[in-house]
Amino acid sequence: MNKKVKLSFCAVIKDNLSNVKRLLENIKDLVDEIVIVDTGSEKEVVDYEKKNSDKLFEVPWDNDFACMRNYVIKHSKGEWILTLDSDETITKELKLKIRQIITKNDNNIEGYKLRRVHYADEPNPLNDYWMHLRLYRCHANYFGAVHESIKNLKFLKEIRCRQCSILHHNNRSYQREKSLKYSNYLKEKIKETKANNDKKMIEYYRYKLWVQDNIYLLETDKNVDTKLLNSKYREYEKRKKIIEKIIHNEPKKS
Repeated sequence: MNKKVKLSFCAVIKDNLSNVKRLLENIKDLVDEIVIVDTGSEKEVVDYEKKNSDKLFEVPWDNDFACMRNYVIKHSKGEWILTLDSDETITKELKLKIRQIITKNDNNIEGYKLRRVHYADEPNPLNDYWMHLRLYRCHANYFGAVHESIKNLKFLKEIRCRQCSILHHNNRSYQREKSLKYSNYLKEKIKETKANNDKKMIEYYRYKLWVQDNIYLLETDKNVDTKLLNSKYREYEKRKKIIEKIIHNEPKKS
């Protein structure tokens, strides 16, 4: 008799082997099923994923995170879904909390927002975090090609226990370098789209550039003013809604 799948781990991955190994080693004792969509990792990564997952799908990247996340959920069997990025892990305290949630299986709750700690490998990182919806029922559906989010779940709770965290294994200098490179790329894309007179895509790339310069780069500054950053977060939410309306959730593929 087949074991009932209560918790599926679903991931969209394109990364190096060390990150993928750390991720899968971290969650394998927690979940009943591991389902991966790989969008273009090197062969050694894909080979490792094949050996250490229940289902692996190699799917070309199409600039639509929501589509990729819905694809991997569709191919899972769990009542609950846990999602992490390939450069993340979770604490043992959060594992215990998730086990308790799955066992209790409160029918009134559709999902849980979890603490995601930035720059987890730096000293005393646990105060720097955002809340992210990463544990949810299998009927969840992602929307939005620009910034994917789940909009069909209404009954959510937050797990704010300081030790119950997702750890983002990144460093500020690397993130800053990455953001600066991407900003330069976006400036070139704006020039291209202006030449083609593609007004929707001009607005799309301008928005992406604003996010890089006003959110990601600010986050890499240890001495950034918290009030300033929080004001940028509020503006980010407003801009996100505007750009989704402009492009009707379907920006042209670049």
